Amino acid sequence: MRENTSGKLSKHRRRAAMAMIASGIVVVPSVQAKPSNNIVLVPPTELPELARQPGDAMFLHDADDGKTVLYVEQNHGAQLAVFDVSDPRHVKSEGSVELGAPGPFDFVSPLGDQTELVRFRQDQGEAVLDFHRERLPNLKPLQGRD
Repeated sequence: MRENTSGKLSKHRRRAAMAMIASGIVVVPSVQAKPSNNIVLVPPTELPELARQPGDAMFLHDADDGKTVLYVEQNHGAQLAVFDVSDPRHVKSEGSVELGAPGPFDFVSPLGDQTELVRFRQDQGEAVLDFHRERLPNLKPLQGRD
């Protein structure tokens, strides 16, 4: 049985390009570097205004409608910015959601296709980020977990 890996390869390339865009990495070619046609660089001026605000944790999610959505935790966990990054050359802002989190957090692990475990920094607990409404995710604190 042969497995079609071309789709997986392009998905990995798309994710790598989106990660570079999201983290604001500037690629500087070295003397021995070979140019690659797979890298997408988007100047900050061409990104949506919301993408120019600082953020900490990032999470890439494959939406049910076939799009790829990037979530960026901003304002020390108070806000989650939502971007459609299906086409890395044309990042689209989908808005932001006020989470009311007690502080900054990190994405820890998936809890199914539509939920993600997040852990607040400085031992402030854990919560579940629910993506059933992909453009309006909500945060559900976990009680009694240590």
